[in-house]
Amino acid sequence: MSAKELICPKCKSMLRTSASLPAGAKVRCTQCQTVFATAAAPVPVGAAASNNHTAQKVLTSKPAPVHAPVASQPLAAIASPETDATADDHRGKRVLFVLTGVLAVIGLAVVLVVVCLQGDGPGVVPNEPGGGGYVDLPIEPFVPKAPAPPPPLIPLSKEDEAKVAELVKKGAEWLKKTQHPSGTWGPAGQALNYVGLGGLTLLECGTSASDPSVQKAAKFVRDNMPKLHRTYEMSLCLLFLDRLGDKQDLPHIETLAMRLVAGQLANGAWTYNQNRLTDSDVPVLRGLLQDAARISPREYLNKNKDAASKLSMQARKAGVFTSPDNAPANVFAGGGGDNSNTQFAILALWAARRHKLPVDPALELVVRRFRSTQNPDGSFPYSPGLPMASQNGLPTMTCAGLLGLAVGYGIAADGKTAGPGPNQDPAIQKALRHLSASIGDPPKDAKQQAPVTELYFLWSIERVAVLYQLSKIAGKDWFHWGLWMLAQHQRPNGQWHFAKGHGHSPLVDTCFALLFLQRANLAKDLTDKLTEVEFASAPALPGRKN
Repeated sequence: MSAKELICPKCKSMLRTSASLPAGAKVRCTQCQTVFATAAAPVPVGAAASNNHTAQKVLTSKPAPVHAPVASQPLAAIASPETDATADDHRGKRVLFVLTGVLAVIGLAVVLVVVCLQGDGPGVVPNEPGGGGYVDLPIEPFVPKAPAPPPPLIPLSKEDEAKVAELVKKGAEWLKKTQHPSGTWGPAGQALNYVGLGGLTLLECGTSASDPSVQKAAKFVRDNMPKLHRTYEMSLCLLFLDRLGDKQDLPHIETLAMRLVAGQLANGAWTYNQNRLTDSDVPVLRGLLQDAARISPREYLNKNKDAASKLSMQARKAGVFTSPDNAPANVFAGGGGDNSNTQFAILALWAARRHKLPVDPALELVVRRFRSTQNPDGSFPYSPGLPMASQNGLPTMTCAGLLGLAVGYGIAADGKTAGPGPNQDPAIQKALRHLSASIGDPPKDAKQQAPVTELYFLWSIERVAVLYQLSKIAGKDWFHWGLWMLAQHQRPNGQWHFAKGHGHSPLVDTCFALLFLQRANLAKDLTDKLTEVEFASAPALPGRKN
């Protein structure tokens, strides 16, 4: 018998070799170094019985008369009843002697076989002290093939792949060339806003975390942690440090997350500037939120005066402590804040959640806000407290609302929700249909003059599409529409600047364009959560790729 596939009896590894091994040969597992023997060859059924019968005939038969063939008589009839007793005694002794000799020979043969298999026999290499050898052939553990990667969300032609690669390369090179020696970009007054966005974009474009441009940006963020107190800058810097993946930044991520929690308003929103959280508040706030995991933070703070006394007044004003637990919808329709700042804070807190930080109470307040403030047509306003007429034409805020609705499924315990899954959620489907009205169609001729839109909006579309895994949004080919614009309007030096929308600049526009082209998903684990809630099995969202 030979063996080419073996299973180690200790670690259960599947081992393979191209050479055949004799039955009973010793081999060594390359995983756990255990020495064991291959299985012995089985004895064919019936062979043992046949051999025993032959031996019995040899040992017990005597010369038979010619007229009485031995084969036709039972063994008991061979001995004549007329033979005298003395002859019988001698015959019995001879039989016993012969039988003893044969058994001795068989036993000696077995011993020799065992010795040959254990000693230095053919095919055995004595590579252990004391002469106990084993077959040391090139046996390797069996490694199963990795599953094939899923198909891309947006399949591109070779021509489009090359086009995207060239656009991204030029844009990333422009970012590196325009970075200041300090690690940031743009005017000095906007440095804190820009450094997080620039560093994050470079990483999403494939720049190594060890690249000097990325390291300079990270050093600037670390050195300026005490100055970070605005929602945009704190959120972008947290996203950058999370994407960077350096363990030394974990305390910084915790600090930024707790500052964002403390800056949330009672209506679940954020505004531009935050109350400055003291350094001593950070561990106290984190511990309090962890202790309040089973009840609301507001209720916990009311019941634990000692914990409340350790927090500064700024921290006690946080939305998680001031918003009524069963607040009616009209509580979220005013109170300040806006959905633009809010969506950046949501992305940052979701990233902080990956580090086991207790941010779910703040995210729950976000979900209540967006569930309460959607417009009848499916859109979301910039700020629910402002007149509807002053908020028309802001599809970016509908993208913010879609992010907030997704978070509700993400934080549900064990993927369980009280209502339908995301693919059957009326609020989500209405928002997507409304959003599609603001998305154009790519032309049949790519040379046709492309319009320009707010690049903040283009990035918002991309963020929603990759989050919900939509190759099209209600039938609209969002990616090729945006690619058409970006391919025509990239400037010779690699930057983009459409000069549309609040806060536009060459740096901001270029970063949003690059994030769009890279189809960056800043919340991949949230996408996984959406899938867990029967996202794949139920009827598909409009344009969802199944």
